[in-house]
Amino acid sequence: MVSRGTVDGALVVIAAFFIHLSYGCMYTIGKVFLLFSLIIFLGNMIPYVASYVAKQNDGKFNNGLVVWMTAAPFLTQGIVMPLGGILAAKVGPKLVVTFGSVICRSRAQALDLGRRRGLVDTCESSHYGLTVNASPRSLLLTIMVQRNTIYGVLNVIAGFLIHLSFGCMYTIGNMTPYLASYVAKYIDPNFNKGLVVWVSAAALAAQGLFMPLGGLFAPKLGVKLIVSLGCVINSGALMLTYFALKYGFVWVLVTHLISLGLGVGLAYSVVMQTAATWFPANGGFVIGLIAAGFGLGALVFTPIQMAYVNPENIEVDPDTRYFTDDGVLGRVPVSYLVIGGIMLGLQVIGCLIIRKKPSPEDDVVATDAERAKEGGDLLLETNGEQKPVEAIEEFNMSPKMTLKSRYFYFLWLLMFCNIIPITLLTSSYKIFGNKFFADDVYLTTVATLSSLFNCLGRVFWGYLVDKFSFKLPIASMLLLWSFSLFCFPNVFVWGVEVGKYTYGIMVCLMFFSMSGVFAMMPAATRLLFGPKNMATNYGMVFSAFSIGSCLSAFASQMAQGQWNLLYYGSAGICLVGLFFLTWIFDPKMSRRFRALFPCAKSDQRQK
Repeated sequence: MVSRGTVDGALVVIAAFFIHLSYGCMYTIGKVFLLFSLIIFLGNMIPYVASYVAKQNDGKFNNGLVVWMTAAPFLTQGIVMPLGGILAAKVGPKLVVTFGSVICRSRAQALDLGRRRGLVDTCESSHYGLTVNASPRSLLLTIMVQRNTIYGVLNVIAGFLIHLSFGCMYTIGNMTPYLASYVAKYIDPNFNKGLVVWVSAAALAAQGLFMPLGGLFAPKLGVKLIVSLGCVINSGALMLTYFALKYGFVWVLVTHLISLGLGVGLAYSVVMQTAATWFPANGGFVIGLIAAGFGLGALVFTPIQMAYVNPENIEVDPDTRYFTDDGVLGRVPVSYLVIGGIMLGLQVIGCLIIRKKPSPEDDVVATDAERAKEGGDLLLETNGEQKPVEAIEEFNMSPKMTLKSRYFYFLWLLMFCNIIPITLLTSSYKIFGNKFFADDVYLTTVATLSSLFNCLGRVFWGYLVDKFSFKLPIASMLLLWSFSLFCFPNVFVWGVEVGKYTYGIMVCLMFFSMSGVFAMMPAATRLLFGPKNMATNYGMVFSAFSIGSCLSAFASQMAQGQWNLLYYGSAGICLVGLFFLTWIFDPKMSRRFRALFPCAKSDQRQK
């Protein structure tokens, strides 16, 4: 029988023939489309174009200019054609050729043909002459993107929407002044404002406890069921805060613990793992995109909270620093119903389209490498010779093996150091600002802007992980974060007017730094212990949040508003985290950078 590589090659030649046949339309500029448009000198369309311009636009039109209708496309083809090969190496020939094929306007013709022709010619030569691609690029390349790519993109969108709803957690810092004011006026006049840090701490602690459960139950109950259950708990429990506020601050803690702890914990890492499996070569970037949804939550929900709770920008009392207006405080409970309803809508869309990637034996379009791993009888044809396709072994560690690895505990300690400044920052930055000025619109604007940095930062850090692996980017993040935390208590040293700007800059910088934790720590877990059990393994690493957030809350409660001390301490904790990072081996890091981390030069993950 004819080898599979030969069949694939023939199909690609046929595809290239039809694509170039469509390009022949260009030659009707010079002559009617005849003999596959190889003769270009006697014009067919040029007289019509010249006549149209002369009559409709310019009566003195110079007919000699029509030669540019042919010259300009050829000129830009020569300039643009190399881009096709460059882009194909990055995103794949099918996507680039498809993109070129849908550009059909005459003004884009030169760019279109230049981008596609070089790529299609390359596809032909790679199958007949240089190499034969073992991957099944059969049928016409330009019909559509591979099915797996479409499903993968849909899963990334689903993960983004679900994490966007989870990102409501970052509005805790915006809502804590209203919560504290409501409790102080209607429930406990002697309420300790330092207790509000427990809203964030309780949620993060519960996340650390419940996140491993999502990874454990997802293979047994299914990804869709676990994610749906987590989403219903998340939005439903948050809406129950409407009733909890009438009974006291403790019940508010309970609803946030269930919503942001149990609900988010069950679905958080499962969503990331599910989406990352569709794009194994770009796992860090995919995780960063999904985590960006979480960071974008405050940008979406903070303006809604502000518009509903305090639309007239009523200021806090200058003496107590609490809100006392009955209209503002009366809208606080109902705001949780509004936000919870919006979250539920986003989650329904995400849960409907998320799906687990089929295993190779169930996937109709499994790659040759995957099938070779199963059967071992496929051949790669190169320069007329047939060689067996070698299966690529994937490194994976079970949760039990992960617990035996020394790197797990260093990663856990690093996560422990991360959560302390996270708890402090997400719950106190607005209260700190309220000490110096009472403009709630400005503080809310800063909160909204910081969420944009939180969002974009996750994509940025995720991209760096794919580019440089995880160790160098995490080290850079910790240094930047420590610097911003140390500077933050001093933003008003030059007065309130200047402080408004320095406050906003430092809040955005702190959130930009913090965003790296949620993009790079899952990626680090995936690179260290393998993608197969990432949800469970990352859940175990995330358990550090349970202890760290509680300790941070206790420290904040005892400090009773001494924010300078707390932020200086958090800056020091980031440097301690950097120390633990140096002991973690990075399997993907370039050898030239390993000299910077002499404590972990060799791979000892299974020792």
